[in-house]
This record gives sequence, C-alpha cells and structure tokens, in this order.
Amino acid sequence: MRNFLPRTLRPWNDLGSVLLLGLSSALGGVSALLLLAVPVGRLTLTYPPAVELVARCDAGRLSLNHINDYPCEPQHPYAYDVTLTILSCGFVCELPQNTSLELANRIPYLQSYDIHIRTGMTAHFDYRHTVTSRRPPVTAPKADQSSSRLLKNDPYFNISISRVSETTMYFPAPNVYQMDCSLDSNNGTCVFGKGDILVSESNTEDMFRVRVSHKVQKLKKPVKKFWIEAISSFNRSHPVNDPDYDGVDTVTCNDNFSLDDTSGGLSEAVYVRAGGALLTRCASACAAAAPRKALCENQKQQIEIDPIFTFWTYLVYEKK
Repeated sequence: MRNFLPRTLRPWNDLGSVLLLGLSSALGGVSALLLLAVPVGRLTLTYPPAVELVARCDAGRLSLNHINDYPCEPQHPYAYDVTLTILSCGFVCELPQNTSLELANRIPYLQSYDIHIRTGMTAHFDYRHTVTSRRPPVTAPKADQSSSRLLKNDPYFNISISRVSETTMYFPAPNVYQMDCSLDSNNGTCVFGKGDILVSESNTEDMFRVRVSHKVQKLKKPVKKFWIEAISSFNRSHPVNDPDYDGVDTVTCNDNFSLDDTSGGLSEAVYVRAGGALLTRCASACAAAAPRKALCENQKQQIEIDPIFTFWTYLVYEKK
C-alpha cells in the first residue's frame, strides 16, 4: 500500500541520514587519530665520510669527477681548498656500443683483466691484474623500520673495477704508474705516467692539497665535476708550506699514455680485455677521495615518505 504520509510526518528518514552522517564523521575521526599514531614518514640518509672521485686529464686540465649517486653540493660558489688522497691509478675505458647489459653488469665483479699499453710504434707493455679482494654481489636490502640510514663508502672502489658512468669503467693498474705533480712559477703540472718508466716499486697513497672550482650555477644543486686550480704536496703530519701555492692560477695535465697527446682524449694507446669484452678507448685516471665535510655542503638527505604508505606499512609491522 502506498505511503500517503507527508514528508513532514516521516522523521525516520532524516534520522537515518543524521546517523549515517554521524557514523561517517566518527570513522573519519578514528582514521585521523590512527594517522596521528603512526610515526612521521621521513627517512634521513647520512652520506659516507669521503667523496669517491676519479682524477683525469680533461682538455689539458686536471679534473675530478664524482662517480657515485650521493649528490655533492659545493661548499662555496668560489674556489676553495680540500685535501685529496690518490688511492690508486689505472685507466678509464669506454664500453663498446654493442656491449650487452648483462656483460656491463658483470664486468665490475671480474676477478682479473688484461691491460695492454703501446709504448712506441712497435713496443707493447702487457699487464694482468688479479683482484685480491673480490667485490661481493649486490643483495636485496633487509627490512628496516628505523628512520635513519648511515651510508658507507665502497671499500672496493680503488682495488677492483668500478663503474664511472653508464658507459665508462675504471680499471685499477697498481704499480704501473703514479700521478706526479710539480710547480713552476705560477703554474702547476700533473703528469700521468713518466713515459719511459712504466712500473713503480711502490703503491702508496699520495696526498695533495688542492684548490677546486666548479661551474658557476644560479641555483645551488649537485655538481659532478670539479676543476683543480692549484695543487701542492701534502705531508701526513703537516701540510707542506709551499709559498707558490697561493700564486698558482692554472694546473695543466698531461697523459703520457695517450698516443695523440690530446691530454686526456680517449685513444687506442691503451686497451683492456675484460670478461670477453675488448675496450679500446681508454685514458689514464686515478681513483681519489676527499673528505665530504670539506668538499660538499650537504652531509645528509631527508626523504619524505607517502603518509598513506607509511600508515599501512606501520600496521603490517605492528601485526608481526
């Protein structure tokens, strides 16, 4: 039978609407309270204490290239001094264009590789390097509920093959040569290899006091390349008091292993065989490190995490 009661005589309809509205508001309030109970979704990353770099000739100048994914924002917009430690010297080589992704990912874990150096029109110097401390394979990170991470430097950076960029690799060549630097009037000169001397008797770490600069930027952002404007030897106990250091305004760079003497251009004077790959475009380079506090302004990074993701992750961990 049709209900002929007027709308004003059906109060239960309005009552139901009010109840539903009240229930929705209550559930919303409970959800808000639950979100307040969830820890703040922020993750703080503390970068490693040292910045991993590759020193090499670049168009006749000495440059430092930042090789890992931890961004470095320069301490100053102008040139400033840092301590640079040369860890090992070797060669940076470009991967052939037809290199498969599988081979490129496997090369850094090789235990040995061969370096061939052309020392003249007919003479060659062959060197096989066996990695004493093998780089462990990458494993999936363990679940961690902490809100901070302390990142570490790569202990294999200067003793095994390291990726410099998507297309280049660094191959250490211990005891083959060292980077030698000297001062003359207002100019500094750094040489990779002494030409007629290929094998060094020692493989000690050399320390330098260097003045670095970078491309001027309007906005502060990470830098991948620094230029060395001045350089001086550094004693482990105290810096060498070099009166000419402050007067040095340029540092030139010579790569004695480059056939065409273009000071850092990739040439065929050196080639490397590694894991079935033949890398024929190589240049001299040295693995180096600088204190992060001296080179970079940013020591940490804070990552904001999606609150909804944090909420459900929190519930999952609370049930475990």
